[in-house]
Amino acid sequence: MSEVAALTGLEQSSIQYYERVFADLLPAKVYRADQSLFLPEAVDVFRCIQHWTSAKALSSEEIRSLLQVQRRSQEKKEPPRLGKVIGVTSGKGGVGKSNVALNLSLELHKRGYRVVLFDADLGTANLHILSGITPSRTLYDVTHGTAGIADVITEGPEGLGLVAGGSGICQLANLPRHRRFYLISELEKLEQCVDVLVVDTAPGISGQVTDFLRGTDLSLVMVTPDLTAITDAYGLIKALLAETEGGVDRFGLMANMVRGVRQAENLFARLSSCVRRFLDFDLEYMGHLVKDQAVTRATEKRTPFLLSEPNSRVSKGIRLLADTLERRLLQARKYRSSLGRLWDAWARFTESVGVPPAEREGKSPRDNTLAPAGATKEEVTL
Repeated sequence: MSEVAALTGLEQSSIQYYERVFADLLPAKVYRADQSLFLPEAVDVFRCIQHWTSAKALSSEEIRSLLQVQRRSQEKKEPPRLGKVIGVTSGKGGVGKSNVALNLSLELHKRGYRVVLFDADLGTANLHILSGITPSRTLYDVTHGTAGIADVITEGPEGLGLVAGGSGICQLANLPRHRRFYLISELEKLEQCVDVLVVDTAPGISGQVTDFLRGTDLSLVMVTPDLTAITDAYGLIKALLAETEGGVDRFGLMANMVRGVRQAENLFARLSSCVRRFLDFDLEYMGHLVKDQAVTRATEKRTPFLLSEPNSRVSKGIRLLADTLERRLLQARKYRSSLGRLWDAWARFTESVGVPPAEREGKSPRDNTLAPAGATKEEVTL
C-alpha cells in the first residue's frame, strides 16, 4: 500500500477508499502468501483517479463513468489474455515428476492463480492417487465423446482443479495421434479461462509426450543425479529440438533428489553444457529439490507434501520454484495460444500429405510417433 501511495501521490486512506468505491473497475489483486498485491495496471488507474480528483475536481460518479469508458476502450484494443501452459516432464520415470507437478500447481493455486492440473500420462495416470481423490470422470470420457474437458475437472486438494487421466486403460495408453490432437484442441478451452495450465506428461519421448510438450510455453524437465536420468533428459530435449514445426521454445531444468545446491548446480552445468555444445540451445536453471522423506510420507498418506509437511525442505523448494516461475513466466502477458500453434502445425501437415478436410478430424494419415533420438558417442558422455 505504501508503494502505491508513493507512486500515485495518494494517501493510503484515499487508496483504501477508492478501492472500495471502484472495486469492480480495478484489476484484481494478486495474492502471495499472506499478502495481497496490486498489479501495475491498478497503479495506472490510481494515477488517473489522482489526476481527476486534484486537477479536474471530478465527483465519484464522473470518475466511475471515465473508468468505464477507459475499460471498454482497453477491451477493444487488447485480445483476451490466455493462461500459461507449463509442461512437467522427464526422460525416465521415478524422478519425482508427478509430485512436483501436483505440489507446484497447489502452491500457485494458493497464491491466487486459477490453476488446472492436467494428467497427460494417459495410460498410467496417478495424480488422482497422490491427491487422495476418486474422480467420477476421466480423460477416457473426453476421448470417447461422452464429456467435454470442463465436465471432467475434479476438485482436488484445497479446491485445485484436476483433470485425471486413466490408469490401466489400454485405449488411452495407445491413443492414436489424431485423438491426441483432439484432446489438445479441448485443452485450448482451458487455456482461455485459467491463469496456469500444468500438464504432467508421461516419462520418455513417445509421441504421447512430445505432442503435449510442443504446446507448452515452458517445459520443466525433471532430472536427478542418476546417470540414466541425465542421459534420458538429454535425449528428450534433443528429440523435441529436432522438431521442425511447433517445437518447444523454452526448457527449464529442475534438479530433484539432490543433497544440496552445489550438487544441483553441478548437475545443471553438466547437462546444460552438453545441450549448448551439441544442440546449440540454452537451458534455464529453475532450482532444485533435496531428497526428503517428507515426499515418501506424503505419498503414503495420499496427500501433497505441501499440505502434510509445509515446513519441510522440499516444500520450501516448491515455493522457490513458484517464485521463479512468477518472475520469468507468469507475469508476462500472453495473447497467442501455444496449444493453437500445435494444432496449426498438424493442419499444415495434413495438407502437405494431401489429406482431404473431411478426413482430418477423423483419421490420421500416419501415426508420426517419434522414435528415441540416437545419440553420438560424444553426446552420451554427459
